[in-house]
Amino acid sequence: MTRHHQHTLPTALDRPLLFIAGGVPVHRDGRLIGAIGVGGGAPEQDHGFATAALETLA
Repeated sequence: MTRHHQHTLPTALDRPLLFIAGGVPVHRDGRLIGAIGVGGGAPEQDHGFATAALETLA
């Protein structure tokens, strides 16, 4: 199972990349081919919707 790191907006902004809940990478055949991003709810809700969307692609 993939381990997800939770960041808040202040901790995400102190790095060169922005990491916040609601974004999940899309892999196919071991290669990164894109991402799904969801926003507007609580971080846990955004992540849950993005994960559910990713599962429909499997």
